[in-house]
Amino acid sequence: MRWPASGILLALAVLLPAIFIWQNPLTERDEVTHVEVAREILTSGDWITLRFDGKPWYDKPPLVFWASAVSMRVFGCCEGGARLPVWLCYVALVALVWHLGREMFGPSAGLAAGAVAASAPMIVVTGQMVLLDIPLTLLFTVTLALFYKSTRADSTAQVAYLSIGAGAAMGLAVLTKGPVAIVLPGAIAALCMILSPSLRPRWTFALPTALIVAVVIAIPWHILVYKANGQAFLDSYFEFHNIDRFLKSEHARGQGPLLYLGVLLVGFMPWTAAVIQSVISGFRKWTPEDKLLGVWICLVLLFFGAASTRLAAYILPCFPPLAIWAGRYLAVEHVANKVDRILRVLNLVFLIILGAVLLTVSRKFSDVWVPAIVWAVTLITIGVLYCMGGLQKRITVTLFLACFLIAIQGGIVLPAVARQMSMKKIVLTANRVPGELFIWDGNLPGSVLFYGGKRPKHIDSALNVPGGGLVLLHKSDVPRLGAAEFLEQQGRWLLMRKL
Repeated sequence: MRWPASGILLALAVLLPAIFIWQNPLTERDEVTHVEVAREILTSGDWITLRFDGKPWYDKPPLVFWASAVSMRVFGCCEGGARLPVWLCYVALVALVWHLGREMFGPSAGLAAGAVAASAPMIVVTGQMVLLDIPLTLLFTVTLALFYKSTRADSTAQVAYLSIGAGAAMGLAVLTKGPVAIVLPGAIAALCMILSPSLRPRWTFALPTALIVAVVIAIPWHILVYKANGQAFLDSYFEFHNIDRFLKSEHARGQGPLLYLGVLLVGFMPWTAAVIQSVISGFRKWTPEDKLLGVWICLVLLFFGAASTRLAAYILPCFPPLAIWAGRYLAVEHVANKVDRILRVLNLVFLIILGAVLLTVSRKFSDVWVPAIVWAVTLITIGVLYCMGGLQKRITVTLFLACFLIAIQGGIVLPAVARQMSMKKIVLTANRVPGELFIWDGNLPGSVLFYGGKRPKHIDSALNVPGGGLVLLHKSDVPRLGAAEFLEQQGRWLLMRKL
């Protein structure tokens, strides 16, 4: 297949999820909360202080919420309107990985890297939800891509322009996820400059310039929101959501450090083995590009591994360099040695085990059973092809597999999972059924605000629910409710009528 045709095929695969973002319901809890915050920007007219349920909400910076609010103003307050900016970031991220891989290791490696990035499960899933991780990863990658280009620039003027661009990307990243977006890229660039002379820009002030530009872009919103809300903003945004969440686990049962090993194995499948083989094959002659990618991956994993609060999507910024390494390996034919053959077999065994686990877990959920079968068969098939060496230097096969993976994940697996994680159906049922709505939970689900027409009242005891009242509660709380009529169930939530 010629390069233009290969590029068109990959572009079509990347554009495919545009169909699905308009269909899947918003998922609990983070996604629908983010969408509701964006919707309340439009209803309140306040673009400085973010709000949830009419109250100031200091959890995150505003950039993604601004983008979703603008999109919903144009396309309406619907799932697709809210998700469109994040999906565009997904498309841009794949294109950037393609470009950076081509710059580092050649056209074949770039195209394969783009295919890997486009089809890695963690990137596909988060690219179709209103979460902050894909926009952050895009801006993070833009920053380090411009840093890499600055090390190849011929003149001080070019380095200066690239440094300003990298600083602008860092500043926007801070407005996406917070101070971590300036700490990590800055640390990665600084360490690369220490480890490798060839990764030092010609201009001494390149990194300081980038940091200054980032601060200039990020600081105005922080000043404005502080003026509007005072100490409450500092206590919640900086102290709790940045410092405390790094030092203390937000969850009652903290996630262990091995969480991120599982994320890398499952969230990057079926390409994980290609990354390992790429590192092994190039270990004896590491290039400056390998050093940049290695430092990038290691610092992201070390930083978030050291944090007490750990969530799967936190390490998404290390997926682009992983995709570039995998693309380099897939684009070149290697002589299979003993280690190579062992890794191929282990990859196949891992995918078979993972497929079996998916089938076992999915049997509990009727909506997910068929998608799980398709997904498991796809993974095992790819494992067999990889084990037989059927992907090396076969860009066409890699592209077709990437397209198929995107279609399976976006069109079959993700909709089934979204139905389990959404409260849309149950809230719409509560809107239709007469009766006052009560909620048996300390936190108000965003779906009740975004989809709901009734304002729920919080309760902490079944005794407080009058006869005929509608109750939203978890499955585990049903026995305490007493005599009640079942109306609707979605995932772990139930809608009951008190008798």
